[in-house]
Amino acid sequence: MRLGNGRAGLKDPETSRDWKNYVRLCVAQDFPGAPLREPVALDLVFYLPIPKGFSRKRRKAAIAGELLPTGRPDIDNLAKAVLDALLGVAIEDDRLVVALSAAKLYGPVPGVQIIIRRPFHV
Repeated sequence: MRLGNGRAGLKDPETSRDWKNYVRLCVAQDFPGAPLREPVALDLVFYLPIPKGFSRKRRKAAIAGELLPTGRPDIDNLAKAVLDALLGVAIEDDRLVVALSAAKLYGPVPGVQIIIRRPFHV
């Protein structure tokens, strides 16, 4: 999200908005029915594209999970985008998320794995 050109309010960049809409559509297909109204835990695994400049050796290490993505996008921004996409589709309100785990990995196919589960009792 970023501030508009001197205008009040926040503006969602088009690529971010398109990605959220795509995630929302995929979740809606796999999560029929009314959004959850109970506490949930989310496990998110983001698979980022392997940079084209990687050598074969680095590419193999990235796919094996030996080389992890430490650059942009930041994991907190990725998680927030998924939370935004889940609202009204799988979860009624993001206040219901009481536990969150997130990881960034390289993957041959970019995407996100979303697991919605009941939280552990602490």
